[in-house]
Amino acid sequence: MANVIFGTNIDSLRKARVYYKDSSTIYEGMPVCYEYNATTNVLGYSKSEGGEDARTQTSRTVTAEGYQNEGKFLRVENPATANLNWFAGVVAAGGYVGKIGPKWVDIYEPNGAIVPVRTNANCSVGATTLGIGDGLQYFAVSTGDDDPMPVAVAEETVDRSGTTGLVLAKINGTGVNVTGINAYFAPIRPVTTGYMYGFSIDGTSMLTGAAASKSYVLSVTGYRESDHVATGDSNDAMFKLTGNNEAANDTNFVFAGINAVINNRNGGTLGRITNTISVSLKQGSTAAYAYALQIDAQDLAATAKTEFGGLDIAINREGLAATTEFGMQLRTRGTINTAVNTAIRVSKDATDHGFINLFNIESDAVDYAALSGDITFDTSDMKIPIVLNGTTYYLIAWAGT
Repeated sequence: MANVIFGTNIDSLRKARVYYKDSSTIYEGMPVCYEYNATTNVLGYSKSEGGEDARTQTSRTVTAEGYQNEGKFLRVENPATANLNWFAGVVAAGGYVGKIGPKWVDIYEPNGAIVPVRTNANCSVGATTLGIGDGLQYFAVSTGDDDPMPVAVAEETVDRSGTTGLVLAKINGTGVNVTGINAYFAPIRPVTTGYMYGFSIDGTSMLTGAAASKSYVLSVTGYRESDHVATGDSNDAMFKLTGNNEAANDTNFVFAGINAVINNRNGGTLGRITNTISVSLKQGSTAAYAYALQIDAQDLAATAKTEFGGLDIAINREGLAATTEFGMQLRTRGTINTAVNTAIRVSKDATDHGFINLFNIESDAVDYAALSGDITFDTSDMKIPIVLNGTTYYLIAWAGT
């Protein structure tokens, strides 16, 4: 007789019998997580206490950490912040549904099968990402962060946002180490409001090193080796970022290519806090041009705009003044043998018109004072060389004496 299926695909289903330890109402389709840190066992024999007969043990229901307690893979509980990486599966239909735990229940294991799950989401087939969250006995919409942690994709279009109910979903596990040759991600926004993360890394548990530690939350490395010579119109990038907007958004909408923020929080002590961009030409290498940072701003839009520029530096110093303060600092370092020719160079392409002003300073943005009468220079005054169209001229630094 052929298998009859209702709401599940039995060819890929894997069921497991587990002990639900919590005292909550049991629902069909609710997520559960393994009690990965369990010390309570299931067999009633303490491996850590040992002995031939459990009846002689003083704590036979407790197996200490490190003694292969079967409770770690037979006991399950409601999702919580600490156990989301130990997603065990989805409660299957059974006589225990609607009753209060603790009870033995059957679960569908998260192996890519399509099963009924309990959710409060407005689901679209193949588009709504569902996740498990702290204290939730249902699957909620996941926007790519850690809570709800994404584990499922809806396989039906049905609105459960008014009343929590079932929807078919493809479920997968969490806490898996991933090794691969390449990868492609195409995240889909499940809701139109709020935050959405296409690819999110939480490095909090990494940043725990002490003496001489170095932690890199995201590391990208690569070598073009000597036997792979690029020719023609070629280019490589360690990190390539391209973004495009074609939507007529509100004028207060911000579209950023890179949005990087680093903070030293209350109580934090650092030797230096910085965003560093570095380029290095090692000995024996050859390069026609080398820029640590190149900024290219292009304006082809005929529409009016308030500002357009290449580099905007904003300084906000509300704390104790530093010994040395500046808006922009140029310096040489290392074992340089000769002086760098130019500190600030202003140039243009052949068909451009360059700049009108070298400086444009707003009133009171710099402390300045009017001069009057004749000025006599002496050896305490200085002349600063500038080159205009190939000819050297001098800016005067007057000591005021």
